[in-house]
Amino acid sequence: SETPISDTLVTNTYPRLYEAVYQRDHREIAPFLSHEGEEVRAQAWRVLAATPVDSVDPYIELAAQQNSEAGWFAISKQPLSERHLRDLEQIWETQQDLQPGIAMVLGQQGDRQSLDFLLSKIDDDISENERYALGISRLIIRHEIEEEAQIRVLQKAFNTSRADVRRNYLYGWYRGAQNALAPAAKDTLLSRWREQGL
Repeated sequence: SETPISDTLVTNTYPRLYEAVYQRDHREIAPFLSHEGEEVRAQAWRVLAATPVDSVDPYIELAAQQNSEAGWFAISKQPLSERHLRDLEQIWETQQDLQPGIAMVLGQQGDRQSLDFLLSKIDDDISENERYALGISRLIIRHEIEEEAQIRVLQKAFNTSRADVRRNYLYGWYRGAQNALAPAAKDTLLSRWREQGL
């Protein structure tokens, strides 16, 4: 070529990243998680999501520092212990800006206590966030909730003006038919649909 590629991202960084991807070794991927280039970091996090790690703790810490969707996604795909879940719930209480990412992780990896935790926040500002709504729904697929809680989630879904948030709240019931709505909750759903002309 008459004009050789001089961009070091293309000539240096990407080949090293792809070698780390090929190796599937979290130690080789780790340096790219803090790369100055946002796209490089995002790619490295996506690779980490499918890469076994010796300990997820330093990656949780880094995901919290960066607070990127790719970072939280990677953490949501790693096996987490009960201690990790409880630690994330504690972080939720003190760092509001991390709540959407933590909701993503709890939705994927959480337990019954995580569902109760997220449901206890349904009247907070976070309830208008699409990741929070999806986190609740993903947990509803795996854990039954009482009729009163079902109605609260349905009311929240139909009280939001955001279609993506509404869809995410309802996702748990249309994807997890085994956790059917209780009769009063079903009545609530039908009446709210009619009110909105759906």
